[in-house]
Amino acid sequence: MAKDIHPIDQIELHKPTGEMVYSTLANKAIAAHQHQNSLNSISTQFQLEKASSQAKDTRIKSAEDLVIELGHDPMDVKAAEKLIKKKK
Repeated sequence: MAKDIHPIDQIELHKPTGEMVYSTLANKAIAAHQHQNSLNSISTQFQLEKASSQAKDTRIKSAEDLVIELGHDPMDVKAAEKLIKKKK
């Protein structure tokens, strides 16, 4: 059937088709780049949150060790609060 279509008509058909394909590919490439940037930002934020969480865990462990070292039960929250107030 393609042989029945005049070459000029085929060229005229291919021009807009090529432009549509190019436009679609360009839009998809831009979207992929934006998604990659978002993913990189999320990954960086995750690493910061993980480091913050580890620092918090370390501070809690140090406080528990200090409470135990001073001879108090770390599960006794009121005693730990009094100890912290005294230290401040």
